[in-house]
Amino acid sequence: MLPDEKIIMVAIDFTRQAQEWLADWNAHNWERILAHYSEDVELSSPFVVKLTGRTEGVVSCVLEYHSVNGPRTAELMEFDEHGKVRRVLAHYADDV
Repeated sequence: MLPDEKIIMVAIDFTRQAQEWLADWNAHNWERILAHYSEDVELSSPFVVKLTGRTEGVVSCVLEYHSVNGPRTAELMEFDEHGKVRRVLAHYADDV
């Protein structure tokens, strides 16, 4: 967690959110797709760099594995200009 970030716990039905987002994406409905995002969303993607021709972009990878306690885990790792991990977001398939 970065120093200026706060953890806010809200009840979210992640399965429903994913299903709705996928349905909206597959329907090519930009208004419904954008409704899933806050106004200050940050998007970093190598694909965006290719589309826009901008030189800045994210350098990251996702590791997927089974954790020591068993749940499927995915960790998004962002790298800095020295090739060191500067940020990690971990996600788990089961409640931990």
